[in-house]
Amino acid sequence: MIMNEKSILEKLDSLYEDKKSQKFIDHLVKSYIPKGKLENVIEVPKGRFRCAITNLQLVAIENIFDEIGEDIEKKNQFVDYMGSDYDLTKLPKLEILNHKSIPVTGKNTDTFLCVESYRALVKWIQKKISIGDKHVYWLIKEMQAEREFDVKRGKKDEAVRIENKNKRPRTTFGDLEALQALKEKFNNEEND
Repeated sequence: MIMNEKSILEKLDSLYEDKKSQKFIDHLVKSYIPKGKLENVIEVPKGRFRCAITNLQLVAIENIFDEIGEDIEKKNQFVDYMGSDYDLTKLPKLEILNHKSIPVTGKNTDTFLCVESYRALVKWIQKKISIGDKHVYWLIKEMQAEREFDVKRGKKDEAVRIENKNKRPRTTFGDLEALQALKEKFNNEEND
């Protein structure tokens, strides 16, 4: 049975509060945000094909088109739905969707989320940022930095130092012989 948004948000909160599953929530955030990372699931994958949050059975797009068949109106409705940022009101009524949901997946993950869970995840992140959750805020900022500079953070002992090439080197009297000679001359004149 499809969970409502409130239940999904509560489930996300309970997963986030548990230290053992917090890394899983971090993984979901990094895999599904921003929405440019989303991918539609065209074919049924091998292995587990359920929503990672709700455990709801999922249905691939190929199965939906099999049920739609030659019905042009439903095909057009479904194509409109796919281009609507997953607006469930534009989804045609199909028997296959009574107890299953359309999935999305993200880059660099083997998880799937039903559209309802994805939309709830986005709202959950927005809520956490708006109430000042430092961990979620840090996670989003880290992702922005990685995307902006095309650098992945490593572990402390594997960290790569990025030097600022615009920084001017500091010059001292010991760096140049001419400056050192000038300094010595001034010191000799002061002593005389």
